Amino acid sequence: QDQLGYFDVGVGVDPTTHLPFDHVTPFAPEPAFFTQLTAIGFYLQILGEVSRGRLQNGMSREQALREIETVLAALANLQSDPSKSHNGLLYNFYDLRPAIQPQAGSVIAFGDNANLSQSVAILIGILESLKSLAGLSALSAPELALVNDLINGGEGFLGGQRAGYTQFYDSAVGRFHRVFDPRQGASGAFSGHMDRLGNEFRS
Repeated sequence: QDQLGYFDVGVGVDPTTHLPFDHVTPFAPEPAFFTQLTAIGFYLQILGEVSRGRLQNGMSREQALREIETVLAALANLQSDPSKSHNGLLYNFYDLRPAIQPQAGSVIAFGDNANLSQSVAILIGILESLKSLAGLSALSAPELALVNDLINGGEGFLGGQRAGYTQFYDSAVGRFHRVFDPRQGASGAFSGHMDRLGNEFRS
């Protein structure tokens, strides 16, 4: 509960883009003005749990749903821009100033995208559960319409990743590539494969 304070807008979440900062250094004058996919996914899951009352961060349900809407819109905008994504998959790091754009040296990483995909899928499940609430906690008609829009937005984002994940699969090896760098050569370049025995994305 104490750690949720990081995900307050203006603390660990950028008040301009509404995406979480990669980190904040205590006593530094400013946060690190960049973000990464896993943190964005965590924020979406937190907002989902706030919207169904299982976490408290000071937001009402409507505020949490509107914040989800803002974050999903940012992801959709990145995914639809070929200069900021590749085949529906996103770069692992994005600068937040002066605008959201891939950070220099960032790549399309399978694990980071998979973390985000998992979080969006969990969010969709949370939103689906909201539709079954009864009694005083039941959704109003405007809230229900917003929840349905958010579910469609999340599913649209996941569907938009299909081409990227298909490209990442190496049938000759039977595993997914680890990293794709679109900036290397005319068609980009893959490097490494996901290790099923030991790396940070094992789970």
